[in-house]
Amino acid sequence: ARSSEGGLTAANVFTVKAGNSQEILKAVTIGISTTNTSYRVEVYRQLKNPSDPLSGIPVKEATAEGYTDCSGLIQVPLSSPVLLGKGGTFSVVVTLTGKGSNCGFLAEESKYVTDANGNRVIRLTSSSAAGESFILENGVWKDQYTTSLNNIRIKAFTDNSSASMFSDVSSPSKFYYYPVYWAKEAGITTGTSATRFS
Repeated sequence: ARSSEGGLTAANVFTVKAGNSQEILKAVTIGISTTNTSYRVEVYRQLKNPSDPLSGIPVKEATAEGYTDCSGLIQVPLSSPVLLGKGGTFSVVVTLTGKGSNCGFLAEESKYVTDANGNRVIRLTSSSAAGESFILENGVWKDQYTTSLNNIRIKAFTDNSSASMFSDVSSPSKFYYYPVYWAKEAGITTGTSATRFS
């Protein structure tokens, strides 16, 4: 996907694995097809509408920005880890801005690699599905599966959450759960005891 206007926004939507533990998002990788490109990475969790990557709760403290003079895959550590609830959806939204030129994302696609004689020597296969990858065009999210059958190369790297939460802050539905969890993970708080935040 490429923009001739100097700016382009894309997003991938992910589902947190259901299981016994939550996941923590610490970094993302973005595929950039152009040089001299600035990027901004934003995370939204608990999406209300998986077809709208901005319909969730923005995790502003995790926003990361940077610049690359090279094209390729760029790993971006988030400014703050993001705790993701079991079974929910979240999005990683990336905005690219070109420096005096257009900008673009790399897309996953199935294709053959050929040798010097034109013989197919390697087959690269990717898979995609509706509702996974979007490009923002004129204020409307366009599902890449319906337009090109490709996903934008935006990858989310999560770890299973291993830290136990305080017994008095145990419900992710409470507004204070994620900030308290983040503070515990970051070593900012230990609570009033090993089991209570109070």
